Amino acid sequence: MNEHLEELRRCFQRDRFAATSGIELLDLGVGWAKARLQVEDRHLNGVDIVQGGAIFTLADFTFAVACNTSGRVAVAVQMNLSCLKPTRSG
Repeated sequence: MNEHLEELRRCFQRDRFAATSGIELLDLGVGWAKARLQVEDRHLNGVDIVQGGAIFTLADFTFAVACNTSGRVAVAVQMNLSCLKPTRSG
């Protein structure tokens, strides 16, 4: 992996909100990233499904990593997320 991508990996490993949320950066390359969130009880809302904010945080984090692999700082201006069915575990 090139030096820029290693630096980017270190940068996003310091993302305190992602870490507190339980998100783990698995891999990245130019134009893409892969992360995971192991669903825990703390991620469930009052009706025992994963809180939308947890899912959105995972998507936002992974999107941010992928968008920054080109070497220029990039942030999202607008994002939309559609959920097809509720998640309770996994």
